[in-house]
Amino acid sequence: MRIAIAGILNIAILKNSLGGTESFTYHLTESLYNRKHDVTLFADSDSQTSARLVSLCSEKEIKGVLESGIEARFLYHLLQTKEIAKRSSEFDVVHNNYYDSFFFTPFVDWFDCPTITTVHNDFWQFKHMKKFFMNTYRPGKDIYVFVSENARKLAGNPVGSVAIHNGIDVSSYTFKSIPNGSYLFWLSRISPNKGPKEAVETALKTKKKLVLSAPPCPAGHRDYFDKYVGNLLSESIRFIGPLSSEEKISHYANAKAFIFPIQWEEPFGLVMVEAMACGTPVVTFARGSVPEVIKDGETGFIVNPSSKDIRGSFIVKKTGIEGLCEAVEKIYSMPKDEYMQMRRNCRTHVEKNFTVERMVDDYEKVYRNILKG
Repeated sequence: MRIAIAGILNIAILKNSLGGTESFTYHLTESLYNRKHDVTLFADSDSQTSARLVSLCSEKEIKGVLESGIEARFLYHLLQTKEIAKRSSEFDVVHNNYYDSFFFTPFVDWFDCPTITTVHNDFWQFKHMKKFFMNTYRPGKDIYVFVSENARKLAGNPVGSVAIHNGIDVSSYTFKSIPNGSYLFWLSRISPNKGPKEAVETALKTKKKLVLSAPPCPAGHRDYFDKYVGNLLSESIRFIGPLSSEEKISHYANAKAFIFPIQWEEPFGLVMVEAMACGTPVVTFARGSVPEVIKDGETGFIVNPSSKDIRGSFIVKKTGIEGLCEAVEKIYSMPKDEYMQMRRNCRTHVEKNFTVERMVDDYEKVYRNILKG
């Protein structure tokens, strides 16, 4: 098949991309190319790919415009969308992987071929957005792919939509049956939605060491970070900033548990899969995709967010921070053989359900189906 991949422009698409959307786009493109499809990646000029790369700008150029105070993402993504549309007759299908889908989907009428949009964010929860996007939908020619069944459900199960879980290159993740460290690990971006405050609170209450990693804090969340993380740092609570791909994997593999107390309906949460690939069990709230990703009691523990927000009947009966604390204590108090078995469960679970190969198989089926109308 002749496939065009529309990639985001404000961050380069790299093999070792730390962001979930960029990593997804890289591995999807490489896998399709290796399966002998004719693949063209539209992304910034700093991107890496074995496929054909078409670039309208560089990451540096966009960042330079942003530093001048002008929001450049809309302009450049719209220009790229226009360019792909102009060339759409060259492709059998165009696969949109913008994080902000509204830079692409309102313009599908421009395209001479079917389009697929992977919905990487949560904009569908807003009713006006649902109406807006479905008004641009072309039955039989456009498909929305959600990264979890929960995300699809929150969107109202749009006509012509499917759910496909993300996948990772499992061979790139080091598995350890026994970690070198005894710390809790949290990795994401600094945002109240991602729960760094709750991770710190849980570590303090359980008196466990905690390592937090994130890119530079956005200006809008600086006060939040200072109050709930920065002012509480110590020898036991450490913030280490951004990590390289190798450093990230090492911290996953050597952690006693990965703590991910999300405060929103996480569409997928690739960090949970990455942690499990290294053998590290996950402690997290039962929001978003979590019940689809974590096997309660086998690859970690799922905790109901509060007594007023019960999502399921899980092993840990306490809720909120108290539930997170109970889950953490369960992991730390496990006999060695049981804990080693949980780590093996984590790796096996990822190998069976969250590989790039499985993900690409599913996308190829979508491509074939949409070409059949």
